[in-house]
Amino acid sequence: MEKNFFLSYLNNDRIEICSGLFSSASIINCNFYLKVQIEGHPDRFFNFYDYESVLNYIFFSLNKKKNQKNLLKNKTEAKENLKIDNLHSNWLSLINNVDKEVLAVHKMNFHSTGFKKYEDLPDFPDVKLIFLPKFYDYKFLVEDAKKYRAANIAFNNIDYLLYYKNDLATDLTSAHNFFNSILLKEIERKNLGNSTNKIKKIEKNQLQDNLFSNFDFQNIYEINKVFEEAQNWMNLFSYNGKTYRALNKTLMNLPPQIPEGIVCMLQRLHIHKPLTERLEFLLYFLSDLPYHQRIYRNSNSEQIKAAYKIYCNHKDQKVTYSTTKLYDFLLFLDDYREDYHGNIIDLTKRAIKWHEEYYNRDLEHFSDYSYIDYLDRETAKPPIPLPKNENLKFLATAEEIFEEGNVMRHCVATYIEQAVSGQCYLFHIDYNGEKATAEIDRFGFIKQIKGVENKHNSACDYGMLALKEWSKKLSSLNKHSRDTYNVDYIEPF
Repeated sequence: MEKNFFLSYLNNDRIEICSGLFSSASIINCNFYLKVQIEGHPDRFFNFYDYESVLNYIFFSLNKKKNQKNLLKNKTEAKENLKIDNLHSNWLSLINNVDKEVLAVHKMNFHSTGFKKYEDLPDFPDVKLIFLPKFYDYKFLVEDAKKYRAANIAFNNIDYLLYYKNDLATDLTSAHNFFNSILLKEIERKNLGNSTNKIKKIEKNQLQDNLFSNFDFQNIYEINKVFEEAQNWMNLFSYNGKTYRALNKTLMNLPPQIPEGIVCMLQRLHIHKPLTERLEFLLYFLSDLPYHQRIYRNSNSEQIKAAYKIYCNHKDQKVTYSTTKLYDFLLFLDDYREDYHGNIIDLTKRAIKWHEEYYNRDLEHFSDYSYIDYLDRETAKPPIPLPKNENLKFLATAEEIFEEGNVMRHCVATYIEQAVSGQCYLFHIDYNGEKATAEIDRFGFIKQIKGVENKHNSACDYGMLALKEWSKKLSSLNKHSRDTYNVDYIEPF
């Protein structure tokens, strides 16, 4: 049998998979979720419709290449490697035995929140609220889950929403892991039987509880209380725990393609109008800076489209309304700090003119003879070892940062004081013939990664993956580091 060849067969309520590596996997129908068991790995839980992520997990695990993310870089090649004989037909046969009500919930949940890149496959398995049999005892929750995308986002992120509602004095990762341990125990309690492995898992989860005994998590994440909160899921998106007309209309008519994390930001603000158009929703929350927020939040979709086309023409790039490209657009506008009270179209024109003039002024400013001594200063070193990656270069002096701005044609030189004082750490990225600059703040949050002239390229994507683990280690040093749901671009290049 070839090394990457997989064969599957249906065995009652499970699919058995074997490979040329003499290893095997089982996909088990547990009535409310799918469970994948692979020797040497923890059980993992999946949506019934999450075919691709199950496939990827089996491929990585059976080949013992779980952490080699570059295997999925070429999607065409990956699809060829991920072929498992008869798996799709066996899959369909397996889910045909599932209750239609459960499948309807899973289908809406997947279409609402399931389209993610599975770049990370964490050791700690995630469990969703919809995987619990108890969820289906609440008929109105089931109906909302089948009808509203916002409801599914609430159910999938209820630990995060409760974390902020109760203003927990610990980091989000600890809260999330504790919440997962609660859901895991709820699942295992229903299926314990006499399995030694399952008993060990319960004991492991009890140990997990002890690790978090210093925090009042149990009062927040006790399963009955979680379901009480879920019954009033709209309130979870409110800044004061009470719904209001603009919020209700937004949640019942949530625009498509809004990332879950941005939808959860509804909890932070009292919105002054229903946000039922995607572009209006994104501009309402993408910028945390105060300079032009009034303009962003009062712009309609037609004005945003007109302004964005002007920006794209200036950048000589195709007009695509992806969330990432809209981030870049707002970063570009946020660079312009002059007080202005017009509309977003005229603001864009002013920002273009300002950028054209500013770059030359910036070079003249830092090229002045009086800055020679200043440019010799070293930047603050991170409290953990630098990443060992030949594609990454830590900018260790003020002069290197200045040269970075010169080469990349953006305003990273204005970050010299922050880098010297240890407020941020700057890296140059070389990848596949393209270049990028990354800023990571002192909390370990990757604030921005930009290519030449602040444009997005493959080096930006590579830098995000290459720096992710390092930034997590930096973040772990600070219990109260910023949560990763909040995209915070404070001083764009």
